[in-house]
Amino acid sequence: MTQWAYAFTCQKSLYEMAPALTGAGPWEWGVRDCAFHPDYLQCRPAPGIRICIYEVKPPGGPAYRSYVELRGETERAAVDPVFLKLLGLLPVAGLEEIPPHEWPFD
Repeated sequence: MTQWAYAFTCQKSLYEMAPALTGAGPWEWGVRDCAFHPDYLQCRPAPGIRICIYEVKPPGGPAYRSYVELRGETERAAVDPVFLKLLGLLPVAGLEEIPPHEWPFD
């Protein structure tokens, strides 16, 4: 399994990000409401690929983190450029790679 994560800020809420990201293509994004964790966006572009964007407390932004997980034969080089381009279209600021163990749901 390959995994990596980013931290960034964005003036959009998760509910504004979802249609913007889906509209930009090529992947479909949906907001997930969870009673035990912060709300988050999820995208599964292909089998074995999971991308999530979640709010950093306090909820509602503007601070966010993203988590990318690859299982199988897909390489990071096939996913990361597309994901970074989508983030740039939102746009995001202060984008930095962070350790993936900061994923709050595990």
